Amino acid sequence: MKKKQAREKSTKVKARDKVILVWTGKIALILSLVLFHVILACYAFKPDTFAALTFYPVWAWGLLGITLSIASFLCKKCIPVFLIISWLAFTLIFAEEPRSLIRSIYISDSKWQRLPEEKRIVVISLNCAGGNLGAVREILPYNPDVVLLQEVPPSQEDIQAFAEEMFEGDAAIAYGPDTAIIVRGELEEVPLDKPRNIFMTQARIRLKSGYESEVICIRLKPPVIDINILSQDCWIKHRDDRKSRRKQIEQIMEQVNSIPSKVPIILGGDFNVPARDGCLRALQTMLSDTFSKGGVGWGHTALNSVPLFRVDQIWASSDFNPASVFAKKTKHSDHRMVICYLEVQ
Repeated sequence: MKKKQAREKSTKVKARDKVILVWTGKIALILSLVLFHVILACYAFKPDTFAALTFYPVWAWGLLGITLSIASFLCKKCIPVFLIISWLAFTLIFAEEPRSLIRSIYISDSKWQRLPEEKRIVVISLNCAGGNLGAVREILPYNPDVVLLQEVPPSQEDIQAFAEEMFEGDAAIAYGPDTAIIVRGELEEVPLDKPRNIFMTQARIRLKSGYESEVICIRLKPPVIDINILSQDCWIKHRDDRKSRRKQIEQIMEQVNSIPSKVPIILGGDFNVPARDGCLRALQTMLSDTFSKGGVGWGHTALNSVPLFRVDQIWASSDFNPASVFAKKTKHSDHRMVICYLEVQ
């Protein structure tokens, strides 16, 4: 009698567990379907209301969606292949990491190195981690033509001395409260009114090769770090941050639009926002993100030890072809350095 009761109890437990597994699979399938359509719309249209979702890397949502899709195996004993393919396609279309990692296999600097000197420009952007001169000195081995610094050391004399050392006396600097431009050659700084001069430095440069260009170095407002999407405050913070950051981009675009159309433009620095954020769309009317075209390897720059976001970016006008753009780990900064090889068209 006891054995019979034990068997019946065991059968009931197994039946209950089976029901739980089936419902878990159904819920996972529904969540994957709903999440796919929501995330697809968010990254396609990037509405400010959903900025909290697009703050996360694209591949993180793709990984979550694929995991939920596989978990739905529990309800039908078959994996929804079409849904998994949809998630993979979403990731490949909207994430830049797969393309840049593939480029690192076949792109080399040899073609760029064979170009005449007047046809190639090395641009480096670096956040100096609150004015760390040691971070600035990490630029020396890469022999740049244009350097864009953010969170600059407080002493302009230190930056001037570094520039003279790096370019052996043939250097010019434009120094602002938070950003600076160093070039191998000459420059004429463009005066800016407040608040633009606080987060932006602009100059017309003439490189040693004789090539002229307009250069703008920026550091946008600090980012919102809140990732608790279950909190209403998180959504509000990211929405308001997107709107206020867009105002800074509008001011930058006013400067860009004031530059004569025949003058090449290089714009870069610490955007303090993930690449392809909705607030950056205005830039795309005049400039291109160089990493999107020529990025190689893992291009994320923040944080230096665990780089998950590409907040440090270099944009350029169509006068340049990005031959190679990559991020380099640093020792004295909390950001990675961006090194951009530009070919003059």
